[in-house]
Amino acid sequence: MDKIIARKTGEVELMFDVPPDADFASALTRTRSIEVIKPNRQAWLDQRRNDPRFTAVRNQFTQRQMRLDNTKSLSEIEIEFDQMHADSDGDGFSNLYERAFGMDSLGFDTASGGPKQARTLQDGPQLSFVRFTNPVDSTGENFTYLVESSEDMVNWTTANTRLINQVEVAEGMQRVTYTASSSRSAVNTLFLRVRVVGQ
Repeated sequence: MDKIIARKTGEVELMFDVPPDADFASALTRTRSIEVIKPNRQAWLDQRRNDPRFTAVRNQFTQRQMRLDNTKSLSEIEIEFDQMHADSDGDGFSNLYERAFGMDSLGFDTASGGPKQARTLQDGPQLSFVRFTNPVDSTGENFTYLVESSEDMVNWTTANTRLINQVEVAEGMQRVTYTASSSRSAVNTLFLRVRVVGQ
């Protein structure tokens, strides 16, 4: 199924029209109205709790946490499930990280679901990701996106990069691409990542 990307908040009307094929006649056209709202923390919580996967994923999270620390009560673990530092779905990405990049906090995201690193023949490594243009305005929270570099993937520092592309993808969100601004000899062994800090 194709994704529908909201371009702005407010009420939107969707029309579903399925044409005929070799096996079926055309379906009746259906229209539905939905309200597009800002992705603040309360909307994120409401969406999670209305998701049919919520209970099963929370049960799996509870079992993982009890194996790690059996001193916590069930109620403490269930509260932790919705916290920004928690990795609700066990895919290695915190809820904060997944919210900041518009990823799925109840599904197992692969590394390709977030920032993507690429290397071109002419330039050094490049990092592309979708971010909130103004996180405070969109979500009510201050996400800071920090692009960092490393030569050994162990020690990371603030990267010397430049923004080379910026495309609006939805209201309040854009895809950006950064490239390393290092010497030719250095970029051959340079890796980039983006770290998210929330306040």
